[in-house]
Amino acid sequence: MNDRLIENYHLLACHDLQGLQSAGVDIEEADFGVKLEEAIRSILEQLGMTVDEDLRKDINTVKDKANIIISLENDDVIVGETKSLKN
Repeated sequence: MNDRLIENYHLLACHDLQGLQSAGVDIEEADFGVKLEEAIRSILEQLGMTVDEDLRKDINTVKDKANIIISLENDDVIVGETKSLKN
């Protein structure tokens, strides 16, 4: 499924439900955020970046939640927020 989402990332990022369905990607409106995170995580991993799910789970709180954390050298991290564009 992630391969299909990555192939149609432009539709996913633009929140184009009809376009995704036309491309053969079965997705529910409520799943857009989760599927966008999965696609971005896969893209970053394919680029050789270290997406740190354990650290993300450790630092997330009820109030503050990071979508993606990329671990770098020397204990540095990049904290990412994933958002789609709604027309």
